[in-house]
Amino acid sequence: MFTKRDLMNMEGIMMLHAIKKSAGKRNAAKFLNTSVETLNKYLNNLEHELGVKLVSSYERGCILTEKGEAVVEIADIIKQNLQQAYAVVPLEDDVRGEVRIAYERDARSNMFVCLAEVLEQYPDITLYIDTVDTVPDMTKMAYDICMCYSVPRGDDLVVVYSRKVSFGFFASSDYLAKHSYPKDKYDLLQNHRLLVKNSGWWQTPEGKKMIQMAKKGICFSNSTFVINDLAISGSGVAIMPMNFIRGGHGMVCLDNIVCDVDATIYLVSHRTVKDIPKVRVVLDYYKKMLEKL
Repeated sequence: MFTKRDLMNMEGIMMLHAIKKSAGKRNAAKFLNTSVETLNKYLNNLEHELGVKLVSSYERGCILTEKGEAVVEIADIIKQNLQQAYAVVPLEDDVRGEVRIAYERDARSNMFVCLAEVLEQYPDITLYIDTVDTVPDMTKMAYDICMCYSVPRGDDLVVVYSRKVSFGFFASSDYLAKHSYPKDKYDLLQNHRLLVKNSGWWQTPEGKKMIQMAKKGICFSNSTFVINDLAISGSGVAIMPMNFIRGGHGMVCLDNIVCDVDATIYLVSHRTVKDIPKVRVVLDYYKKMLEKL
């Protein structure tokens, strides 16, 4: 049976682990959402219990002693055992708790995300969803799950699933009915308006050349959402993922015009939380969604 003393010692070991991974007490306290004083209390208690010095302080911070490094290895084993405990819990309909999700804005704008299935099956799960302009910082575990075009920085991150997505030139059926279907790239550049995202493929030599050759005015935006919205509303021709063919927006892929563009969408989580049931059910949903792209 675990005693209160055991639990306090384990907390001290986890805090020592945080000091190691965060390169200092101040960063560790911030990561753990606690104070340096509280961290020192647990650390001093652990040093007293073990009878050895675990951290050496100096003018600019602190470093772990040789014994401290050895204890951190034990912390890694504890984390691995926790993950095994999460994995053995079967996924039942009464899964509950909070799951925090981040979408990179461009990735979110290129996907049709409907969480109704998850929310219907797991009514006691609470979702917090943020859309961020760039790949989110997951080092402080502000999010359990991230969906993005680039793998975020951070310790213990795992790419749970990835999917390469092809792109094409798209226009709405209403736009094509009004302006005709471009016969080729020359016709596209002479007679149609381009809708251009100020990054990515349009910054390549081929993309820049097309912009220079275009005869009509161009709509530029730094927002993928704006470009997609303009295309769906019939304002011109844009580069969009192939899943927009079946997105229910009346979009038509101009498959006679070569579009050598692709990107990989990454579904990312933390190694320490990905097997917790409440996180696992949401990850499983996103995996199924990405498989259909």
